[in-house]
Amino acid sequence: MAQWLGQRTRGRRIAVSIPRQGVVFQSGRTKYTRCDIADSLLKRNCKSIINPKNKFKYSKNDDLRDEIGNTTGIYIQPQVIKLKLRPRKPHRIQLAYREAKDSAVDLYVLMDLSASMKRSKETLSKLGQTLAKEMKKITKKFLLGFGSFVEKEIPPFVYTDSNITMCHDCALTFDYRHVMRLSPNGTKFSQMVAAAEISGSNDIPEAGFDALMQALVCKQIGWRSKSRKLVLFIAGSSFHTAGSGK
Repeated sequence: MAQWLGQRTRGRRIAVSIPRQGVVFQSGRTKYTRCDIADSLLKRNCKSIINPKNKFKYSKNDDLRDEIGNTTGIYIQPQVIKLKLRPRKPHRIQLAYREAKDSAVDLYVLMDLSASMKRSKETLSKLGQTLAKEMKKITKKFLLGFGSFVEKEIPPFVYTDSNITMCHDCALTFDYRHVMRLSPNGTKFSQMVAAAEISGSNDIPEAGFDALMQALVCKQIGWRSKSRKLVLFIAGSSFHTAGSGK
């Protein structure tokens, strides 16, 4: 019995790591090398050849369909596959897709309401109805919401003793504020944006990341379970990063 047979793990590793490479596992001495191109091993009538292949299996392969009533639409096929690949050996997967019709879309506008964004806020208020109207041309299942942010409510970003801001006639500084729940009403959106108060802070970066994280998990927003969820992030400056204010 050849000692090489005791090194099956190493031999299998060689076979798997090199595409088209095979390894012979058999007792006794051999005239040729045990590691070679699989076709060459077959031509020499070698036995016990290890030559792993890619393995592919459909786990879920439902036909394409549009969303009708409570029936969820399927726009890509297959949906789930299981694939076991040999390193550096490619495998082609054929996909079919269909453009979604009237797919539910939730759009939440998250806006920086620091004093420098006053004109941008006025512009957004004017565009609210137009935005809702144009989106409803794409899908009838469109909802629009609104939230705002300014700054972290801790020093040195704001003066916590009096919450003094850097602008006159501004609202007290806030981190994140949910203003309008998702709704198909574009007119209400414009009104809520127009009524939102601007504020200020003591430095340029804002609390955009704080607001974004809260918007993603806030249940009061009304995110639907089966919808395309979009957050339109509008800011006049960058956001705070780890170590800001230290």
